[in-house]
Amino acid sequence: MSKKELAWIPLEPHDMRYTKQWNEWFPDEFRKFGVKFQTMAPLYLGKWEPTAANFLDPTRTMIFKSKQLQIIYEDMLNNPISKNYFFADIWFPGIEGIKYISQMSEWKEDSDIYGILHAGSYDKWDRTGMLGLDKWGKHTENTIFTIAKKIFVGSEHHKQMVMRTRGVPANKIIVTNNPAAVRYIKRIRLQQLIDSCDKPIVRKNILFCGRMSIDKGLDVVNKVKKSGIKIKITRNLNLPKDDYYKMLCSSKVIFAPSRHENFGLSVIEGMAAGCIPIVPDALAFPEYVPDECRYRSEKEMYKLLRNPPELTPMELSKCIDDFDYSAVIPRMLNTMGY
Repeated sequence: MSKKELAWIPLEPHDMRYTKQWNEWFPDEFRKFGVKFQTMAPLYLGKWEPTAANFLDPTRTMIFKSKQLQIIYEDMLNNPISKNYFFADIWFPGIEGIKYISQMSEWKEDSDIYGILHAGSYDKWDRTGMLGLDKWGKHTENTIFTIAKKIFVGSEHHKQMVMRTRGVPANKIIVTNNPAAVRYIKRIRLQQLIDSCDKPIVRKNILFCGRMSIDKGLDVVNKVKKSGIKIKITRNLNLPKDDYYKMLCSSKVIFAPSRHENFGLSVIEGMAAGCIPIVPDALAFPEYVPDECRYRSEKEMYKLLRNPPELTPMELSKCIDDFDYSAVIPRMLNTMGY
């Protein structure tokens, strides 16, 4: 059991992503397990605050991360007591400064660095890979992978990719899955059933819940729509989280024709809501999506969209119950020795 204080370095909170939820879940789980921790994040960024209009803006992201680094470095200066560092996203330029300061200061106890790896330039379909960041990104990634004690990933697919492309030892990469609101969404679904007991919910919509980008298959979605199959694109609606979850709970299918998927949060949320997933038989999907919901060809994709398998919400939830944040975060804490 580690007695070191844990420095928690979250992602910038955003309603359209999972990051605002993570910023609530992780501290709650730390307190639940008696972990002494300190959050390393600016409280307010003024004009640089993330909004729906600047979603995933790289400049704002780097300003946020730079301010986090300043908080970390000032803490190391003012409180020279070794901590462990836990990054919500370990792809974090400047992370090597922690090792630099601790080793140059000749601390008796070194700081262990842990973090969640979402994606990287080693994947040609990740945005970093598509934009050519691999020309220098691989050096950044190799530094991160060298100084990290353990790296948490959402799937075996992702682990194997990192091992294959960056030569990271298998014992350094831990498949924990990523935290999701599985139980919360199931409660919303059950409440909808209770509220509509005299008028059963008719599920009919096909939803695309991914980013509006080629790596998530937006071009495939547009092609399918031209064939006459109606698909609702949820990003166009800009819904608050609970309204988005309620829409999932009353829809029939969640469609994710992704080319890049190391976990698949939107699909997992859809399955928790009782949506039938229609996805490629590739990437991380075979690890939790039932075989009859995965297509091997374009012809099979159209067939499944027109006649989705009949699976009950209970059958779907059995595949993903272990992805709830109340199960995932303790796995990470256990690996770190807390």
